[in-house]
Amino acid sequence: MGKFAIIPHSFTQGVINQALLKLTVKNGYDVKFIKFILELPVTQRNLLSQSAGGAIKNVVSVDQIKVMMLSVPVKREEQQKIADCLASLDQTIGAETGKLKAYQKYKKWLMQQLFPADGKTVPRLRFPEFRNAPEWEEKTLSEFAFLYKGKGVSKADIIPNGKIPCIRYGELYTAYNEIIDTVFSATNLPLSELFFSKKNDVLLPSSGETKEDISTASCVMLDNIALGGDLNVIRTEQDGRFISYYFNSAKKREIAKIAQGDTVVHLYSNQLKQLKISLPELSEQQKIADCLSSLDELIAAQTQKIERLKIFKKGLMQQLFPANDEANASAARI
Repeated sequence: MGKFAIIPHSFTQGVINQALLKLTVKNGYDVKFIKFILELPVTQRNLLSQSAGGAIKNVVSVDQIKVMMLSVPVKREEQQKIADCLASLDQTIGAETGKLKAYQKYKKWLMQQLFPADGKTVPRLRFPEFRNAPEWEEKTLSEFAFLYKGKGVSKADIIPNGKIPCIRYGELYTAYNEIIDTVFSATNLPLSELFFSKKNDVLLPSSGETKEDISTASCVMLDNIALGGDLNVIRTEQDGRFISYYFNSAKKREIAKIAQGDTVVHLYSNQLKQLKISLPELSEQQKIADCLSSLDELIAAQTQKIERLKIFKKGLMQQLFPANDEANASAARI
């Protein structure tokens, strides 16, 4: 509902289905400007308030669209100037988004190269200083790690001004990547009811909605973080960052296969203990983890750059278009 797109001039023929409306902008009005003004929050709220339907909203009718009031500069030159300014900013956002996608694609490719494929004991790509090093040694998880279970910390236990930082299993899907160096949630539960992290612990959900979700690993690089229930905690002397990246790439499908359940999926420590992993020397683990974490920092910086541009665009649109009261006073049917 309420999304708009401009048909390029190069499209000379085409069809639309019954769930779309086609608006033809009349002479004297700039189509890009009209699109921007239709995307304003106040216009979107107006559109949605007029929609009918229950679980599925129906598109507003042509008659409702026709009588919508929009504030438009009288001179087309001003319309074009505003539209060109915002379109240029959109192009910048689009270009920066393209860079972000390229970084993310490169990370995915790199993870495929830096960890051994199924049945292999060496990866396709090794750093120069390790090309003559021994093959990676295959071990079960229980041979080099201890497994624990998180404790407590439900969603209701999260308090905005809590004193004890904590991590819940659902946050591995939504808030964290392979490395956790900042914690966003806190609680005030009694210490006796909590299980605390040690720096380098690897976390995996023990329950989730899908098998793909449940094979999501993060390494917490902080001591004394309360780890909630439904978290498998892997404690090892190996590089936990390396293990997390390994789990989220080469081992992701294998972990998904050992998870049990359909509606609610579970991943038990007894299953994880038998998981086979090929390990290089610690120095090579650290090199791989450092490489991927530096790429993650680049991705995070690029994401923040895009968010800042979007915030700037939002603020600019607030300045370039009339406020609600002004818009209502000067609106005209177009």
